[in-house]
Amino acid sequence: MCAATCTGAWAQVPLTRLGNELRQGDRLSKVQVAYVGPGMTGLESVWPLGEINKQSQDFVQSIASNGDTIAVFEPDRIVHYLVHGDTLWYKGEHQRRAYRICQDERPMLRYPFSYGDSIGGAFLAKGFDEGIALTVQGAGYTVADGAGILTDGTDTLRHILRLHLHDDYTEDYGGQVQLHYLRDRYQWYMAGFRYPVQESMHWSMAEGDSAVTPIDSVTYLYLPAPQMELAEDLPNDSVRQIISLGDAQSGNKQGRITAMKELHSSLSSDGMTLTLDYTLTDGASTLSFIACDVMGNILGCATIDNPTEGNYRESISLSRKPIGNALMLRIECDGECMNEKIF
Repeated sequence: MCAATCTGAWAQVPLTRLGNELRQGDRLSKVQVAYVGPGMTGLESVWPLGEINKQSQDFVQSIASNGDTIAVFEPDRIVHYLVHGDTLWYKGEHQRRAYRICQDERPMLRYPFSYGDSIGGAFLAKGFDEGIALTVQGAGYTVADGAGILTDGTDTLRHILRLHLHDDYTEDYGGQVQLHYLRDRYQWYMAGFRYPVQESMHWSMAEGDSAVTPIDSVTYLYLPAPQMELAEDLPNDSVRQIISLGDAQSGNKQGRITAMKELHSSLSSDGMTLTLDYTLTDGASTLSFIACDVMGNILGCATIDNPTEGNYRESISLSRKPIGNALMLRIECDGECMNEKIF
């Protein structure tokens, strides 16, 4: 049985208004990368982190507010939000030759927002597009459907809470043309940072009762280092300090297993068996190995109860050959855990 219990990597920190509300004056750098799909749901998830390359494009997103209204200035549009009490609402947006303003706003978040929380409702917006009257009507929801880590096989971002925002809506152009759209937006928030560190969006068009045609997909990175260069953010500074202290007290600050040393790994010629050679310098109650591909799918695992000090060899049968022979190995031992790329 594969089980993961490492609280350090999977610690859940809820989104709060104080720590995650869109903030006046912030200017965010975001990098467009190759599309990253939604991947896993649930606790102890492992998601792929988008990789920056020569084709990646940089954008700037800025935020302005006036009382309870917030405007997010993106390269191709201005998106409007409203904060009322503990809830963030989508109000509408303006583009160069089009706009839509909600008469019934779409609820986006209710603070605090933790794993398993959800919010949603119907919305109605009216406006114009290229001089044609536009009515947008539909329903949407937001759910915190995962907690875990983001990794590209080399760098790992921990304490991640993932949101899924889904909208199902119809655009009516002057009563002459009606188009039915589905939009899915995935946001990965890292504890101690105001904005998501990664965001993926996927649009589809629905035709009839079942036919769905993909239209476009995009992923942006809002890297932690540039976010730390924003204006002073005491709530998130405090969260990062608490997490750092907790990691230090657990003796797991670097993601290591205290009782393990000299771990060596090898993959069989057919790519279906992973062999691990390692040394334990002390006994433990439980030691677990979980082999995943770079997309976070579990390929095989092994659990050893009450191992004692000594040298060990463990063979793990994989359910399929990993793509490119690249594997992520999660090791858990008595409350400590580490994640590393082994090929």
